[in-house]
Amino acid sequence: MTNVGMLFVVFTVVGIFAPEHLRGRYMGFFAIANGIGWGLGPLIGGALYDNFNPQFLWLVMALFAFAATIGFAIATRVFPSRAQIRSAAS
Repeated sequence: MTNVGMLFVVFTVVGIFAPEHLRGRYMGFFAIANGIGWGLGPLIGGALYDNFNPQFLWLVMALFAFAATIGFAIATRVFPSRAQIRSAAS
């Protein structure tokens, strides 16, 4: 249920950062990536859980979370803020 609520926020953010003429394409790419994640995530997680120690799965997820944190920190420095986008559009 959380993912449904999160989709509204994510599509809003994609709409803010995407150029106006490419918004549909950006949202389509996000939707494809989201669908692939929902499809492959359980398969990969189940394979890791069945073939390795369950604690290994937690380690892998911690590494993904760390990588996402670093990526978010980099993205907030690279991409313009919402205020900068609004002032550029004016």
